[in-house]
Amino acid sequence: LIEYISDSLKHATSAFLIFILIGVLISVWVVSGTVPSLIYYGLCFISGKYFLVMGFLICACVSYATGTSWGTAATIGVALMGIGKGVGIPDAVTAGTIISGVYFGDKMSPLASTTILCSSSAGTSPEKHLQSMSFSGFLTFFISACLYFILGLYFSSDTGIPVSDISYINNYLSANFHISIISLLPILTTLVLSIMKVSPFISMTLGIVMGVIVAVAFQGANITGIFDIMSNGYRVADGPGIIKIMLDQGGVQPMMWTFSLSFIGFSLGGVLDKVGYLNAVLSRATARAQGCRKLSLITYVTGWLGCAVTSEVYVAQMLNGRIYKDVYEREGIDNAMLSRYIEESTTVFDMFLPWTTGGAFMATVLGVANLHYLPFSFFCLLTPVVSMVLTIFGIGIIRKRSI
Repeated sequence: LIEYISDSLKHATSAFLIFILIGVLISVWVVSGTVPSLIYYGLCFISGKYFLVMGFLICACVSYATGTSWGTAATIGVALMGIGKGVGIPDAVTAGTIISGVYFGDKMSPLASTTILCSSSAGTSPEKHLQSMSFSGFLTFFISACLYFILGLYFSSDTGIPVSDISYINNYLSANFHISIISLLPILTTLVLSIMKVSPFISMTLGIVMGVIVAVAFQGANITGIFDIMSNGYRVADGPGIIKIMLDQGGVQPMMWTFSLSFIGFSLGGVLDKVGYLNAVLSRATARAQGCRKLSLITYVTGWLGCAVTSEVYVAQMLNGRIYKDVYEREGIDNAMLSRYIEESTTVFDMFLPWTTGGAFMATVLGVANLHYLPFSFFCLLTPVVSMVLTIFGIGIIRKRSI
């Protein structure tokens, strides 16, 4: 039993390390003025009416360019949460918008690890995989953008925070932080390195180092205080409630709940996988599957089940690829369709479950419970719906040797 748990936790080592780095990163970026500067500029140029659609597009573009949903949520997402509070948009709505944007990039980017894993698990090329997803992915993206635009119209200046309050927030930020382009160097460093395909550990570490330099050189912080903030998170000593909500973030200790929950989930998933329960159940489910419609539905169900049981999207993707590869070939359906259904049933689903690594991470970083942001994560919710509708009508189905 211990061996099964150990084998499973080996796959989670990188995720656990990223949890720690993200906690340090966010806290350092607050004390360095990076997050306050982003909030300041965002409140100056973004209105509540267009905030949602702009936030969705920004997160989608950054995540697509970098290939990481976690990194985008922990950088751009954290800043957008603060801006959303400033323009009077509920946290759950803002978080759902961020989730949709970052997971579009994670799903559709050629740089994303899930793109490589899903295609390799299904036995197809990343190019075919992305081509198969383009049928449903971009249509869902367009529908989601329209919905966020319509929803944003509700949050006009009449329902948002008064202009005087926004001015007060910006005055507080400018009085307590050095607001300038220099304060944005830490996030720019991390984003540029991510686009250059530098390891997440290196890009985040350098982002932290740059944040410490900016905090000491331009914000007047001391090293001892920065190390305390890294451990316990940034906390506003005295200030209005809205400022505390915006800036009280980060730290290693607040990430421990996420860490422990993921640890338990990985341990349980590893045991269930090694003893063969999942393989036995899922293999029987495929025995009578015939045709693309039935196969797609069963693949979705087992993808969701895999995420829920193993607590890790990568394990669910590998498991489904191993089980369904021969079945799709038997039915004459290109394996690019299998990789598409695996991606659509795992990548855009696991963040809804609080015990998965993705769900625990997003809830902690954005400060919103999974079930609260779920109804507003339009892209993630609509992806399986749009994909299934297209499949039912025979649109975008790729047969063997058709591409």
